[in-house]
Amino acid sequence: MRKMIVQLRPGPELQELMEDFYGSIESMAVLEFLGISHRMELRLALMELRLRPGTRIEDVSFPDKLEIAEVLRSDGNTYLVLGDFRVGSEDIMPTLSLSQDLVWTTPLTRSRERIVFGCIGNGKDLKAVLDRVKDIGTIEDVNFVVPHFKDESLLSALPKRQREVLCEAYRSGYYEYPRKINANELAAKMGLTKATVVEHLRRGERRLLAEILAGR
Repeated sequence: MRKMIVQLRPGPELQELMEDFYGSIESMAVLEFLGISHRMELRLALMELRLRPGTRIEDVSFPDKLEIAEVLRSDGNTYLVLGDFRVGSEDIMPTLSLSQDLVWTTPLTRSRERIVFGCIGNGKDLKAVLDRVKDIGTIEDVNFVVPHFKDESLLSALPKRQREVLCEAYRSGYYEYPRKINANELAAKMGLTKATVVEHLRRGERRLLAEILAGR
């Protein structure tokens, strides 16, 4: 198994198919996949979204394959968000239907001018990816690396109580938009005070972000 990273300049047909996506979004980048979402076909992802000037994230109609769970930070038209993202060949770019044995991973960025994606598979499947993308754009760069799989979950970097509160918050819908449970309700459910729950959430979120963004 090898990991392949492809940089692609979309052709006119692909640009036209993706035009709806870029009506209000300049670019999208998945910084890290954090795990399987509560909906099994989705993966929880830390993402950076850059919107077109004058566009608010509340006004963006995201496609079905992307659901924003929480806005963590905003700076002008750039947003750092937690989102549920459906990851498959056709979800990365339209018309790209390939082997289900491929593992789609980071880097994953999309803009009008460039798509960068990573996938893990055997030589035959990776060659099929390259053959297919040649039909829908111009390959600007290809790199092959040895994939590294983490032995420990990012959650293992958290103290037990922070991990428990974060996991319960996610399972209960605290990070969904709109929220299915607020901090008061979550605290009552866990038998804790609101102040304790909020402190665990904030400390846990900060520590996870520090682990994910270290060295970036």
